[in-house]
Amino acid sequence: DDCNFHQVIRSERQFLTLLTYLGQILDILEDSGFTVNLAKTTVMLKLVGQKAKHLQRRFIQRRKTGGAWLMIPRRNGQCTYIKLVAQQQFLGATVSFSNFERQTMLARIKAGEKTVQQISRWIFTQKGFNVSRKNYFGDNVCSPA
Repeated sequence: DDCNFHQVIRSERQFLTLLTYLGQILDILEDSGFTVNLAKTTVMLKLVGQKAKHLQRRFIQRRKTGGAWLMIPRRNGQCTYIKLVAQQQFLGATVSFSNFERQTMLARIKAGEKTVQQISRWIFTQKGFNVSRKNYFGDNVCSPA
């Protein structure tokens, strides 16, 4: 139920076409009975070049609460606003325009620490393993018999 789109654009025309296609994808999903969770939907966008500032002013809206949002034109004439992010998690990896390897590693370490905390609370409470099971393998797990 997750989608991930990627597009490299080289002109203002390609950018406008991409926005149109994104709006059409949202229209098709909704017409097909799917509910698009816009609270979980994000866009990563990096605009460079002579037209970058013009396109940012035209299609990116900054809000006091919640950062920047990309305006996606829809068939009904309205716009859908999708949150712009610098990075996002997808299938256990961090996706970003720079240093994604380090960001992925840090996210995985953080997730591992959280898991250790949860397991430790369970193991070392009276409701967890009893004392005889806590040392089940003993100190000689890998020593020869």
